[in-house]
Amino acid sequence: MKADELIEGFRTLNKLAESEYRQDLQQLLSNGPDSDRRDPSLQIGRLIGVVLKEPFAVPHDLKHPSHHSGAYRTWDLVDEPKFSKRAKKKPWQLEVLQRIAAEEGKPHVYELALDAHHERGFFGYLARSTAKYVCGDAKIRKEIKKAFDEAKKSGINLSVTSPEILVGSAGLTAGMVLIQYVPILGVVVLIIYRIGVDAFCEWTKSYNIDAPLEKI
Repeated sequence: MKADELIEGFRTLNKLAESEYRQDLQQLLSNGPDSDRRDPSLQIGRLIGVVLKEPFAVPHDLKHPSHHSGAYRTWDLVDEPKFSKRAKKKPWQLEVLQRIAAEEGKPHVYELALDAHHERGFFGYLARSTAKYVCGDAKIRKEIKKAFDEAKKSGINLSVTSPEILVGSAGLTAGMVLIQYVPILGVVVLIIYRIGVDAFCEWTKSYNIDAPLEKI
């Protein structure tokens, strides 16, 4: 994946944010937790989960936003025969899910999908996989923290900066570090930069796909 592909990944998330939350990414990044304790970082994480789940799910519009996520859509996982049929088209998400399934010791991708089930579950599994690189590899973690520190020194507020500005600065550096390992990891920098590398690593240690959304 090249830099322009990483930028396109942010644009895809931005369009999805407008459909799911009726806000763009910059608006989400600028928000603080609301009265229902919906954290923007988690909402962005859920968007990443939607991207992974999308080829194998059917969206349904909601009349009112979800109490848990604030989203105006829900995504229902298809049954196993339909999953297998869609997998034959070999969407890029399948390769990512296969890699995660292997890491998790799951013999079948559909088994992983069933366990993840919700969009936050898909993101959670990806986040745990990401942690193997970000938190488990001292060299990668050092490079990302260096990019994080350089961005802050340059005066960029990483928690509210738009993805367009972010990828034009240290965000692109960190994103390119991650996508050398798994392409989809590049967009996870939005979460890592918002909460910090150390906080991200601490969260993944206690990750539980059945935990209430506000705990993730």
